[in-house]
Amino acid sequence: MAATQASSPVQSRGAKLLSSIQSYIALIFTSRIATIGLAIVLFWVVVGLISLVWTPVDPNASDFRPNQPMSAENWLGTDRLGRDNLSRVMAGTQVILLKTRVPALPLSGYFTGLAGLIGIVLIIRAIPMLEEPNQRLKGWGNLIVGIALIPVVIFLNGLLGLQAIVLPNFVLPLGVALWGVIGSLSLGTVLGLLAGYKGGWYDQIIMQILDALIAFPRIVLYLVVITALGQGDLIMIFAIAVTGAPGVARLARSQALDIKTRDYIRAAETRGESIWFIMFREIWPNAIGPLLVDSMLRVGYAIFTIGTLGFLGRGLPPPEPDWGNMINVARPSFGTVPVSVLAPAVAIGSLVVGLNLFVDGLNEEITRYQK
Repeated sequence: MAATQASSPVQSRGAKLLSSIQSYIALIFTSRIATIGLAIVLFWVVVGLISLVWTPVDPNASDFRPNQPMSAENWLGTDRLGRDNLSRVMAGTQVILLKTRVPALPLSGYFTGLAGLIGIVLIIRAIPMLEEPNQRLKGWGNLIVGIALIPVVIFLNGLLGLQAIVLPNFVLPLGVALWGVIGSLSLGTVLGLLAGYKGGWYDQIIMQILDALIAFPRIVLYLVVITALGQGDLIMIFAIAVTGAPGVARLARSQALDIKTRDYIRAAETRGESIWFIMFREIWPNAIGPLLVDSMLRVGYAIFTIGTLGFLGRGLPPPEPDWGNMINVARPSFGTVPVSVLAPAVAIGSLVVGLNLFVDGLNEEITRYQK
């Protein structure tokens, strides 16, 4: 009997989650626009999955004559290096949507990254403690330790960087565009909720810094980050996350300013709940809808960004093809083999249009349902 009573809350939560997923799926297919957009996106996901196990030829092999027009052997022709365009367009889907290459790092890279992450966490935890008299000593301790980790990171990098210990490359699931948006969503949500809920000088400092970032053209910020840190999948993710976080933070802040006036927030404050509990257990679940819709739109922006930087020669490095770089490589031969330019351009355009159609249709149905 006790086992049955203990399992019933878990079962009810699972049933509620399943019901919520089913309702969202039904909502998607209610909208014709969202259905068309989803079909386009799923088409490219399937193409990427197929390319993981099969392409007509090796995407990076120069097996054919350069600038070969469409033929039975090469449906989309070849580029100026003799590489098959169809295979390269298929493989280009992988880095956008399906996988992220993590380069081999010296042992120091992992130690310093971990130390830096711990320092950031300690500094963030110290900020709300400084306002509570009984927690102020602990807050100052966290703040000092977090700041002190900065020279430790530098020391570890210099000490361990001399060692020749290198960990192997590995691949993360999900593509660069998706991880970049996840990064901007995570960073922007934390900053926006903190600014909106706490207000005061928290709001002023956070939003002034983010407004300064927004004032710069995005392409300039991308180029500055990539020039300073170099090219790579992780660098691209970092650039997308940093440049996208201010917009997410503005949206999260506006949601927090509205939600924090609700009665259940006052009840949580009366119970003595911590700032992080209120932000992520009370405010965030009620603000996640607009944030997710905005994030899905940002995936399209990220794809355009990757393509633009690839066209400028500052995008993702080889071996996987970059659609933007493919356009740049094929540009001189547009008069003789136009499909070499059109194929990756259509790939970028159709994927972004599909995402926008999906988000617009879903948002329209959610708004109608709420009314």
